Amino acid sequence: MKIRVEALLVFISSSVLALNYEAGKSYKYDYRTTLLLNEPTSDGHLPTKSSVGFELAATVDISLQWQDAENQLIKIQVSESKVGNAVPRKKADTVFSKSESFGVISKDPVYVHLKNGKITQLYASVEEPTSSLNAKRGIASLLQVQHQDGKVNEIDASGDCTVEYLVTEDRIVKTKDADSCKRPAEGEFSNPKKILGVEMESAITTTYLLSEDKSIAKTISSIESHTGRIVIRKSIATSVLSRQSLTYVSTGGDKSTLEGASVDDVVASLGSGFIAQSPITDVIEHQCSVGCRPVAEIINEVREQLKSEHLGTVESAKAYLIVLEKFRSIGKDALIEVIVDDENGDILPQLIDIAAVAQTTASHEALMEILDLRDAEILDLLDRYLVSVSFLSHPSDEIIEKLLTTLKEGIEHEKIRESVALALGALVHTHCLQGKCDSQVVQDAKAWFSEALEKFEEDIDKVIYLRAMSNSRFPDTVPMIAKYAQHGASSKVQVAALETLKVFDSSHFTAEIRQALNAIYHQNKHNYETAARGNAANLILTKNPTQQEMANLLLSLSDTENLEMTAFLQRKIRDVLHMNGEMRKSLQKDVLSDPRVYNYDMLAKSGMSVSYSSIMADTADALATYSLDMLMSKTGILRQSYTDVMMTAGNETATIVSVGLFATGLDGFLGEADEADDNEVASGIGISIMDVRMRPFYFFSGYSEMMSMMWSASADNIITAMAGNVLLHDKSQRLLLQSGINIDSQLRGGLSLDLSGSVEISLWDRTSISLVSNGGALAVRGTTIVDAGFVSCSLEYTADAEATMQFTTSVDFYDEPVKVCLQMSQPAFNLRHDIKKQEKSPSAEKPFEVEVTRNDFVPEKTYLLHPENSVMCDLMFGEEE
Repeated sequence: MKIRVEALLVFISSSVLALNYEAGKSYKYDYRTTLLLNEPTSDGHLPTKSSVGFELAATVDISLQWQDAENQLIKIQVSESKVGNAVPRKKADTVFSKSESFGVISKDPVYVHLKNGKITQLYASVEEPTSSLNAKRGIASLLQVQHQDGKVNEIDASGDCTVEYLVTEDRIVKTKDADSCKRPAEGEFSNPKKILGVEMESAITTTYLLSEDKSIAKTISSIESHTGRIVIRKSIATSVLSRQSLTYVSTGGDKSTLEGASVDDVVASLGSGFIAQSPITDVIEHQCSVGCRPVAEIINEVREQLKSEHLGTVESAKAYLIVLEKFRSIGKDALIEVIVDDENGDILPQLIDIAAVAQTTASHEALMEILDLRDAEILDLLDRYLVSVSFLSHPSDEIIEKLLTTLKEGIEHEKIRESVALALGALVHTHCLQGKCDSQVVQDAKAWFSEALEKFEEDIDKVIYLRAMSNSRFPDTVPMIAKYAQHGASSKVQVAALETLKVFDSSHFTAEIRQALNAIYHQNKHNYETAARGNAANLILTKNPTQQEMANLLLSLSDTENLEMTAFLQRKIRDVLHMNGEMRKSLQKDVLSDPRVYNYDMLAKSGMSVSYSSIMADTADALATYSLDMLMSKTGILRQSYTDVMMTAGNETATIVSVGLFATGLDGFLGEADEADDNEVASGIGISIMDVRMRPFYFFSGYSEMMSMMWSASADNIITAMAGNVLLHDKSQRLLLQSGINIDSQLRGGLSLDLSGSVEISLWDRTSISLVSNGGALAVRGTTIVDAGFVSCSLEYTADAEATMQFTTSVDFYDEPVKVCLQMSQPAFNLRHDIKKQEKSPSAEKPFEVEVTRNDFVPEKTYLLHPENSVMCDLMFGEEE
């Protein structure tokens, strides 16, 4: 009877399991795993000869210790092991010594519990080193296989993953979906904006060649690859290639087995020396580099580069990333000591930048102890902090709660109040991008924005919260914002609301909202200030206008009362139709072909207002475009202008930088004032970076400041509107290979900025010159560290560039017609790309290293605007232009 039961169990298990080793026998296999790390070629291949990596070879004994109808307990024991070069090396370049290359995996056995062919648990010696156990997890992963086609979930060294099986007569192919793998993700994060991320391509395939009786595997081979490319420049990339093989050698007999009524009984018989272990690889913390050195030493080395005069340079951006790595590894007390140190007084604003984006509990607590968010005496430091936190990649609830609480309790100083509100808006939007829009802290912030907008009666508060809503981007606030655009108590509020509406997708513009925009532009019920009408027209045109709306806009070009508005709209229509082929095609039949609507007279209006878009750079990875909207007042002086640089990459578009100049209340000094313009005399600059809006900077506000500037300032006196560092790329990822090897990947991208501008207005000469200089340097640093414990290899890359874009507007309104010359230029710059590859082992006196440097030269450019501009510049400057 006993024989029949055992035979029945074997039959049942054989029908379920793809592999069915015979109890009492030992199956010897040759195991090898090879890992290569390098940059991929343009076609995605990994060049072997220039790679770093290693090969692990071992002799493995596999034996079935116990089984029932569903369960198996398999013993894996390594008798011999060694590590060596994966790529042939000269003896002088080899980091593996003979004495320490052998026995890298312990000879202690591990037991693998499989249920219906799936791993559920490992049992290992309490003294098993993590590196050794990880290697055995990799071997165990190969023994997990099903004998039926289809998709299933399995847990192995990589995590809990979806795999798909394709079974033929003597072969089984398993393909793993790397993106589906779930594993402990502590310390992992990335920027939720995909355009600032890394594009990953992964492939994991394991092939099983079975014996003739299909009971055991003759060979198991696996190939796994992971390639990460920076989205906006895919030539900056890292690739890992891992191969595993388990090759049958021989079978031996007379091996002992374990007894027990259940798996638990059998495991208990192993004794207390064996403990349960997860099949998923344990993380090996690699040795630190910058993080192990004292913070004071690091800061002293880069102190000069951190000084304010170097902002906007590559040196500043690199130093920023170096100190950031250290700030993320030290505690609150150490951070406070560094920040308040008198010796660091000259670089204090830059240290605030860095501490703000460290995004650790220690850094937040340290800054909240140092900075009082209501203290106007440290306004500049608070601005630096609040701008920096606006770009956090993974903000904590505590930071959002702190900003929200501070706003609710009240901030007397207007500029601080606005900076806090803008930062809060940016942070809750980041939370939403991460799928946390329903969290309580986000909902509380949204409720406060809406409440504050209705609660506070002063125009400045309404403007502040409207601008904050452009950062938070809650779609359900669009109707409220549109209400203030149409019915705001002042033109300042109306313009702020219309500027906020620009950030929302056209899908959120209902018929009621479109009706409000048309009422503003066409002034159906009452008059609106020029900038409000211009912004409304811009929204109608860029948010999927209907044919009727387009016809009405074209018909409005017959208006001669405000020729600058008419000229702006005519050029905006022409530009939109030029850039949007689908819209042009849809309007061709019923609108553009109607001579009453679309004719020469309407498209040939005089006026110096401008709307123009064009391509800045078109590469295989990204498309960069620039646009200019410039609206002049009736008297010919600049009312507002927007210069936007946009980038499209990875199916996502972002406004890299947007700079807006504005001037209000000046028409009365030069002629007839706009009757709807209730603004005070003011001029300034507004800035957005990566779709995050900053507090505007004023050149002057009020009559006395304007007169002072006119007597003392000139276009040569550049005023810094924004200077500092922001964190763009920020990614930390751990990959656990099927072989049991750790991969730690880090990416940081620091942007050092110096955005400046100037306005010179002469009421006597009736001229004005405005200059915007966008200076910035981006430094990207990425590391990929492959660590098996007994050997490691790494690839580190840095890429940096320093560029400036200058935009000058010269206006001569002494005689009619007004003359305007626009000039936009970019000086030449270099893009540098450095790669450093390394292999090292604990026994090596020094690592093996390879370094490569590449330089790409980007020549000077002067950007073409519109044809009329070239003619006007010739008239104003002749050969000087």
